[in-house]
Amino acid sequence: MSGRRISFSPGSLSYQHVIARVTIASVVEELSLAAPVRYVGTSKVSGRTVLGLQGGVPSAMDTSMGGSGRLEVAASGRPLPVRFIVVAGGGAEKAAFSRWGEPVHVIAPLNTVPSSEIMS
Repeated sequence: MSGRRISFSPGSLSYQHVIARVTIASVVEELSLAAPVRYVGTSKVSGRTVLGLQGGVPSAMDTSMGGSGRLEVAASGRPLPVRFIVVAGGGAEKAAFSRWGEPVHVIAPLNTVPSSEIMS
């Protein structure tokens, strides 16, 4: 399966699981730091000044691993997320955010493998 893409049909249960994690609401939930949250100063991300907030692993993630999350938001203009970093369970995950307010154009990939073929 390496290098292949999986397609999900809108009526399938697997489709519902996938789309539940890729909405704006689900992203906001994953960026919600657990208390206590503290301000950790300013830094630069891609030349842009950001304000850092550090807290516990977001409630949307597996908190049994422990760990911490850092949310960095724009220091000027609208305080939108720029980067989010979670360190837990011996690993780290990073997400970068940019081009807020711009339209998103998605093109479905060709030659996908239906999820029903691999999830039976």
